[in-house]
Amino acid sequence: MIDQRVLSGTKTPFSWEAFTRPPDEDYGMHLYGTPGLFQQFVAGGNRFFSGGLSAEVCNTNEQLGFCLAGHYSGKALLQRHMVLIGASIALCLLIAAVTQRKVYTRLAYRRSIPGRIARALRRSDYGGFHCHYQPIIDLGSGRIVGVEALPASGTKPARSLRTSSSPKSTRRMIPGPLPNGSSASSPTILER
Repeated sequence: MIDQRVLSGTKTPFSWEAFTRPPDEDYGMHLYGTPGLFQQFVAGGNRFFSGGLSAEVCNTNEQLGFCLAGHYSGKALLQRHMVLIGASIALCLLIAAVTQRKVYTRLAYRRSIPGRIARALRRSDYGGFHCHYQPIIDLGSGRIVGVEALPASGTKPARSLRTSSSPKSTRRMIPGPLPNGSSASSPTILER
């Protein structure tokens, strides 16, 4: 019926019992293996022993006329799969380290000014990125002494240049023509 040599020839310590069980009864009649193992299942109130892996396999149609109960000790199971467990943990840590590095690099770029400007230029739903220049006029002479750059992205405010709490300050002044006739700004900016 069951080759006892096959079941008892496993490399890992394994307790097992083959038994018969009459229909609708909780007791089993020992056939092979470790006597009383099934009774330990029943006495424990559940199918699992502490510190190991247990199982009960029965034919639901009772065609074979026998059942198997088995138990691996937790220590033996851990020793058998120690290399696999160690390799799995090492692989998970490696994947986590690589992923974390890529995520932090990406977040640092997204938060940087070049990253924000690049994102604003790519966003087609805002109509692109452009600046509005507001002239700064000297009230005494009535001359333009500089311009104030107001970044904008299409019709919506420039999200790409805002910090989490408030927009960037628009008080950065671009100086106008210098007294000697040269300009610190490009001619394109002053023409606008």
